[in-house]
Amino acid sequence: MSRKIDLNDLSTLLSEDEISGLEYDNLSAEGSFTCLQFRSSRPKLDSFFANLKEFLDDEKFCDVILKTETMPSNFSSSYNALNPLSRNFKIIKAHKIILSSASSYFKAMFAGGFRENRFCDDVFIDHISHSVLKSIIDFIYTNRIIIKDTNVQSLLVASKMLHVEEIVNACCVYMYLNMDANNCIGIEDFAKTYGCVTLSKKAEKFMMEHFCQIINSDEFLHLNEKQLCKLLSKDELSVRCESIVFKAVVDWVKFEPEKRRSHLDHLFQCVRFHFLPPTFLKDQMKNNEIFKFEESIKSRQYLQKVCEDLISHMPCKTWNPRRPCTFALFVLGGYQRQSISTVECLKKSTLTWEKCEDMSVPRSGVACVSLALYIYVIGGRNNSLQGNTDCADVECYDPFVNQWRKCMPMSVPRSRSGAGVLDSLIYAVGGANACVCHKSVERYHWQENRWEPVSPMNIARIGLGCAVVNRLLYAVGGYDGCSRLNQVECFNPDNNTWSVVAPMNMARSGAGVCAWENYIYAVGGYTTNLQLNSVERYDTMTNQWTYVTSMSVPRSALACVVWNAKIIALGGYNGSEFLSSIEIYDPAEDAWKAGPAMSSERSGHGAVVTVEAKFP
Repeated sequence: MSRKIDLNDLSTLLSEDEISGLEYDNLSAEGSFTCLQFRSSRPKLDSFFANLKEFLDDEKFCDVILKTETMPSNFSSSYNALNPLSRNFKIIKAHKIILSSASSYFKAMFAGGFRENRFCDDVFIDHISHSVLKSIIDFIYTNRIIIKDTNVQSLLVASKMLHVEEIVNACCVYMYLNMDANNCIGIEDFAKTYGCVTLSKKAEKFMMEHFCQIINSDEFLHLNEKQLCKLLSKDELSVRCESIVFKAVVDWVKFEPEKRRSHLDHLFQCVRFHFLPPTFLKDQMKNNEIFKFEESIKSRQYLQKVCEDLISHMPCKTWNPRRPCTFALFVLGGYQRQSISTVECLKKSTLTWEKCEDMSVPRSGVACVSLALYIYVIGGRNNSLQGNTDCADVECYDPFVNQWRKCMPMSVPRSRSGAGVLDSLIYAVGGANACVCHKSVERYHWQENRWEPVSPMNIARIGLGCAVVNRLLYAVGGYDGCSRLNQVECFNPDNNTWSVVAPMNMARSGAGVCAWENYIYAVGGYTTNLQLNSVERYDTMTNQWTYVTSMSVPRSALACVVWNAKIIALGGYNGSEFLSSIEIYDPAEDAWKAGPAMSSERSGHGAVVTVEAKFP
């Protein structure tokens, strides 16, 4: 598996001087590093080291003999231990002062701290082969060593033993440069065994970032249960859908079913089943052969309980969503005297806005959602000097590559519609096509790229907001073609029906709507003749709306998202001008504060939170 290496990424393994001492060949067809030559960062006293190497090669002025054992293939180690005269040695003649200057191991030995010094001229080096010891001694005398696949592990282990940290670091770099989905698990285990903390962390990070690739590797199937549980429990696991984690567990168990079926109960505790649709879980319990064995009874009961929790539409076991990367806030499209196609994201680390790839078509009045770490922009209107056109188009943005692709369009154009994600399906709710207000609803199967209709709402709505809580989709407020609405209705996917719930205190269209915990927030919007700064929230447990603290300015056609446990209100229109400003609401404090303004004014735009955009 080839990958682009940024040498700046080696700064946690080596100093700047040491990085400058790397020389490597990158000649393989796969682009992997086949040979790493490491040159010490010590001063380039070439003639000095040339003389030292000459003394070593010619055995001049030597005062110590290093012995390593060579064992005939037909001799056992126990036989040799009982017959010391039968042991065969290779020797390296060297200089104590030079070895001591490069290795604290030799320094302690020759200072009398080791029993090996009892025979001051002959020292037996155990557990290290002659060729490896010779490479290390040559490095001490020349500042150069060749690291390859065939010697990297033995060099690292021996250098750890002899306390030659420069070689240890160089070996870590070599393994990092050659890390891929087929060897990262072994590298992480090896690094942890020999105390290479930084390499171990980098390998673990690589495993989480490339989880979808490593589950197809031999090393993954040979993990033990403890190692697998540790990996699956990570929030940072990079998966677009939790079904990938479930499949990984099933494949691991099936690799040695007789031995591993008993581990299924424990492993299932690491799978975040509450993020999967109950239809998926029921299908697995019915058709997956892993549930047909006696050892799987408890696992099946556990999944049945998860299904019951999901179908109850009540708060259930709290799982953190997977967060494989740093998340950012995106704003998309909108209106600035005409529809725009621009996209920008706010990074948490810098709190600055960065431009992303534009949508293919300018659009305002869009609905936006994030699903499987993608961003979907749904419908909208292109208001331009040439005319106004409502659209059924759907585009998908991949932040990992900063690129857009077209998806299957909806059955009808929808401008100022609502959208939400429920059971890994995208729902497009209401909206308008020219003068026609829709009460129709359709949903998108993202893995199959197809739309299908579901039951319509009770009321036609445009300028509504949507939110999902406990597997129920809420349509909030809007405009029915005659008046602003305070009515709210709720869609249950289990029976494909809409039901009316408590109305808002204030009729609103163009409000920002989002969900946090068991509450739905309606922020700002437009009522009969003015923009609103008031905010109210709906308690899904008590079926009641209550006011909370108002924003500092009125806003309609704004966007609203939840980010880092805060509600973010972005842009909009205040009745006289379009806004670039942002306000941030803390539900715990019931207070608003100003946030970093967008690069330009927008209304009728979309906003979502997903992984930071990468710019190739």
